[in-house]
Order: sequence, then C-alpha cells, then structure tokens
Amino acid sequence: MAVFKNGIFYPEAGNFIITAGLTDETQMKAINKLVWDLKVYNVWDKMKAIYPMVGQAGVSSSFQFNLKDPTTFKGTFNGTWTFASTGATPNGTNAYFDTTLTPSVSLSSINNLHLSFYSRTQNTTTGRWNIGVDSTTPNTGFLDLGIFYATVSRKIFINGAYPTYAVTSNETNTKGLILGVAESSVLRKLHFNGTLLATTTNTSPTTLPSNSIYIGSGRNSSTGNAADFSPHECAFSSIGDELTDIQASNFYTAVQRFQTTLGRQV
Repeated sequence: MAVFKNGIFYPEAGNFIITAGLTDETQMKAINKLVWDLKVYNVWDKMKAIYPMVGQAGVSSSFQFNLKDPTTFKGTFNGTWTFASTGATPNGTNAYFDTTLTPSVSLSSINNLHLSFYSRTQNTTTGRWNIGVDSTTPNTGFLDLGIFYATVSRKIFINGAYPTYAVTSNETNTKGLILGVAESSVLRKLHFNGTLLATTTNTSPTTLPSNSIYIGSGRNSSTGNAADFSPHECAFSSIGDELTDIQASNFYTAVQRFQTTLGRQV
C-alpha cells in the first residue's frame, strides 16, 4: 500500500491518485474510502470501469481515468464540458465522454451487466441518454441508461430492442444515482438512489453492441456518432457486471458516502 500524507491507501486507490495527479487530501481520502467500501460490499470485482469524476478544476485530463484500473479504459472528453470539484458537466448539445470500453469485447454477456450514472442536475430535458451505446443494427440493440426520457420525467434502462427490452419508471427527481442492471436472460432492473423502481422479464437478445460506450450522450446505431446529449452534471459513473438487489443497495450507500465526503451529495 502507498502512503499519502496522513494515511495508508489501497494500491488501487494509490494508483488512481498518482495517475490522475490528485493533490487534494479530501479527494484522496474519498477515493480510498470508495475503494474500501466497494470491496467490503463485494462489488469491486463486478466493476469494469469506474469514473469518479474527481480532479483538478478546469483540467479535463485529471477526470479521464478509470478507478478500477487507470491503465485501461481511459476516456476522452469531446465537445464542451465544465470541470469542477463537483464533477464534470456536459453542455447538453455536443459534449460526450468516450469511455473506450466496447461491450462486445469487454463485457461477458448482455445478460450480465450494469450501467450507472450519478447526476447532480435537476431538469426536464426530453429524451437524453446519460450513458450508453446502440448496436450497429438500427433499433435492435440498445444499451442505454437515462434519468429523464420522453415527454415525462421517465427513467429508463434499455438492453436490447426498444420497447421490448426496456424497463421504465416515471419519477420526477433527476438528482442522484441511477442504475440499470441485466441480472439474467429474463430479468432487467432499474434502481434509483438505492430503491428498486421497476423490472421487466422479457427474454433478452443475445448480442452486445460493438461500439464503445459514451457518457453524457448515447450513440447513434446507424452512424456511430454521439446522439441525444445530456446536460446532467456527472459525479460518478460505472460499467460492469450485474449487481444483485442487495449489492445495488450497498453500491448506492458506497457512492453516496463518497459524494458526501466530497460535499457534493444530492
């Protein structure tokens, strides 16, 4: 373990802190505690990529790194973003973050995955994706998560063709942690702030998208370009394997504790 000022840090936390160039002691302690909590709750090994969205204000390069392993899935910010102690905010018109993680390559199954996004923005913007990617066959293979969708404040997780493989819930709050989970071939779940909102039990498709996942937008299946841009400030996002209901609840506890330590919880 590496030593940073007043404590001993997990190697994973230390690697991230060094790679991202963090110098703020509160941020460093928050990262270390997040790693600790995710390990204690047995969800660390479920993660492929974790973007805690901490760094030096105004410096995009310090926000790019994957906490699970900063040598992999280093993202790229495109368009106009604002970087602050509270997170990274896309402008909602041309901004997206390319995680470089391609589901068909890096995820084991379309029936064993999750996406998450922590929003600090309350709004009523229609039809925007917070994180996602579509398959290269139009309208057949969505993998998208949205905290506000359509003409009402609908939360949605799509894993397959819409609407057959979509799980939705009408809920007006757009601040907090939204989590979409594919738990099996016949079970999709939508969680928000530690509460299970909805499930669907339709049999799933069998293939994963072959383009990389974007944060701050979706990705058009026909062109592969960013589409449906979100204005929500991102204070955390993750991609990985499925989480059980208990793990999903504990995951929210860990992420919310992380945000509280940083003074940016909602």
